[in-house]
Amino acid sequence: MSDLPIKKLKDIRHLLPADCWFAQCNEATGEFNEDKVAHLVGNRELETLDLDFFEREDEDVPVLVLVEGNLQIRNIHNRETDGAAGLIVLGDLAAENIVVGGQEIYVTGNLNVSGLYWGDYNHGSLVVQGTIGINVFLSTDYDFDHRRFQEGDRVNVTHFLWDDREDEFDRDRLVALFEPNCLLDEGELVDDPYSFKDWLNPTEILERLDSGEQVLLKNPREYNKEGKDIPFVFESPEFNDRNLQRLRKSPLFLDHIPSDAEDRTQVVEYWRNHNFKRVLVTKDRPGSEVVYFQKGDQALVIAYEEQKPGFLRRFAGNSPALQITIQCRTIIRGQKPQWYDYNPELPEHQKFKSLTQPMWEDLLNEWSEMEYWCLKFRETVTLEKAEDILALPLVREKYSDYYNEDADQLWFGNANWQFRQADNSWGRCPRISILRQIHFEGDEGYDEKTAFEFFHYDLKTLENGVTAVILCTQGANGYDSEPYRVPPAETEKYRKAIRYFQQLEERIFRLNDTYTIQQ
Repeated sequence: MSDLPIKKLKDIRHLLPADCWFAQCNEATGEFNEDKVAHLVGNRELETLDLDFFEREDEDVPVLVLVEGNLQIRNIHNRETDGAAGLIVLGDLAAENIVVGGQEIYVTGNLNVSGLYWGDYNHGSLVVQGTIGINVFLSTDYDFDHRRFQEGDRVNVTHFLWDDREDEFDRDRLVALFEPNCLLDEGELVDDPYSFKDWLNPTEILERLDSGEQVLLKNPREYNKEGKDIPFVFESPEFNDRNLQRLRKSPLFLDHIPSDAEDRTQVVEYWRNHNFKRVLVTKDRPGSEVVYFQKGDQALVIAYEEQKPGFLRRFAGNSPALQITIQCRTIIRGQKPQWYDYNPELPEHQKFKSLTQPMWEDLLNEWSEMEYWCLKFRETVTLEKAEDILALPLVREKYSDYYNEDADQLWFGNANWQFRQADNSWGRCPRISILRQIHFEGDEGYDEKTAFEFFHYDLKTLENGVTAVILCTQGANGYDSEPYRVPPAETEKYRKAIRYFQQLEERIFRLNDTYTIQQ
């Protein structure tokens, strides 16, 4: 763009919008008066605009491009996010792609971007007085009118990716939009992503813009977040025998616990939104199902009760029939209040209504979620995979001194991988541990004891004699903090454990290959 007409800012400052960054800064200090501005008069059609202006001599490098009219252009971009020229369009701006950062983009008319608008770095901002239409808007620490975008005030964005409203930067969201070469592979990331930018290949993107190639897929793929469409495992949300019995048959409960076991009752219990739910079963005994709900001082229990047959039916050899009963009571601290048969017609039982069908439906939905993530954990973190990792020469020879704090540590980003072999000095079960640092020195309220999140993949023999990988965790750092099994209700923990194990699996074998070659 070496043919752009150059003027001094003081000669065109009367054209600047009063609230733009250059006008406000120059009004206060006059520091930009002698700086150069590329000034285009009239409606313009351009192929590309590189706001870095590398081809100009230093004294002629413009700090601003001012278009006095409408601008229609294929691509606008810059590489340097600290010092690139700003852009002001006194009219409409229509572009295919805009990849910018480090300056203000100001449009007094309408902005339409048919492809990608990627704004990067906190020195950059977008201001548009007219309507906004963007296909893919990606903000990575970039400023824009947050409220306007979120409220959709004359803003139409088809795909809106904004770092600040995300707690997880899923690569698949970008895979659904970008050409494959514009993204880094999973294995290329050293640490967990802290921004969508971490997945992007900016060199490839900018080279494609320079050569006129596509950066976005012509036909975006459908993005399905993992776990977004969790199957409902019950036949219906209704309260009936079949759904109650489906709880007992759930894979969350172990099969084939020996008949001579001291206690064959299994339980899943959890708090969710200040409501407590408990399900007790004996897996191979129909009628053993017990469901308990508690909300505040109100409690409800659902169970089967044997209805003894009359004399003639007993004489005919008929067994007792099972019938569902529902009982309720008000919890009084320090007392054991009586249970009453629930009757929805009684005024004094109206307060228990929210513990019936509404809480039952919550249980079935939450149960479906628990089954989904626990089964996915079992499918992903298999005994065979864990044993293969523990058997790697790199792991056995360098990183299996589990209880020695001075032993070699294997870190990958903020993840510390530890390994405990079956022949460990404490006689404990084999284990793969992933410790993820979530708080750092300098953080407000930093405490070394709670700086890590723990994921222990323990190889244990269960009550039914089957050896499997069990997910455990612990509340604080240190050997004095006792690990415990992660309950099924902590679905977010299982989701993370799956992802972190996959990351370990992707990297540990490559590291082992390098290690064995060097030996």
